[in-house]
Amino acid sequence: MHLSETLPAAWYLFVQWIAEDPERAQKVGLQFIERVLADPKLVKDLQAIIASAHPGGEKIEVKPEVKPKKAVRAKKEKAVLDPIELAREGEAVLREKLAGLTLAQIKTVLSEYALDPGAIVSRKRTTAPMIDFIVTVSLNRAHKGEAFKV
Repeated sequence: MHLSETLPAAWYLFVQWIAEDPERAQKVGLQFIERVLADPKLVKDLQAIIASAHPGGEKIEVKPEVKPKKAVRAKKEKAVLDPIELAREGEAVLREKLAGLTLAQIKTVLSEYALDPGAIVSRKRTTAPMIDFIVTVSLNRAHKGEAFKV
C-alpha cells in the first residue's frame, strides 16, 4: 500500500481525534511531524502528494532538529554509615568512624542525611570541620525528644 492510499484514512482519523481528544491528537500530530522530518524519503512522498492535490503548492522544508543532550548525572553513592545511629552509640564511636572516611564519603553522608541543607559546611575542603558539624547535628538528632520520655 502506497502512502497516497493510506494518507486520507490517516487524516480522517486524525481529524476525528482532534474533535474527540485534542490532547491525544496533539501528541500524535507532533510524533507524526517528527517522524516525517526525520525521513527524507517520506518528505519527498508527502511533497508529491501535496503537489498533485494542489499544483504549485508549497514545498516542505526539512530542517533537522538538534535536540539538546540531557545532562547525565552520575549515580549518587550511598552513605557508608548512618551518623545518627552511631551518635546513639556515643560521640567517640561516631568520631572514630568518620575519621576513617574520605572527603567524598563525608560529603555523601552530609548530603544523604540532609545534615547541611544550605551546603555551607559541604563547601569546606578539609574533613575536620565537616566531622565536627556531623557530630554536633547527629548528636542533636539522636537525642531529640528524649526530654519527653518517661
